[in-house]
Amino acid sequence: MRFLPDYMVINIETRESWFFEYKVTRTPCYSEGDKQWSMGQIEANAWENYTDLYKIGVKVVITVFCPYYHRPLLAFFPDDPFVIRGKTNVKQSFGSGTPYVNIDLD
Repeated sequence: MRFLPDYMVINIETRESWFFEYKVTRTPCYSEGDKQWSMGQIEANAWENYTDLYKIGVKVVITVFCPYYHRPLLAFFPDDPFVIRGKTNVKQSFGSGTPYVNIDLD
């Protein structure tokens, strides 16, 4: 399956399961001005899959490593952060060129 979270943990006693997704954001969103230091990016289709799973009651935790942010390791649920869907510049020399979402890490 595409965009399935990286890990699944199951509590054997309660039969409760959690999905964990790990992301790394290494480049600030320069177009966001001063806000660039608190913005991360995740591929849009993956993000939408995690939010859809979360909306139907599946417990999904996203962990983001962002070395330029003052709290470099964050974990959160995909429920209500500030998200902007955008499109990367396909002419750039790095990155996949796929649609992404900006996430406000604050």
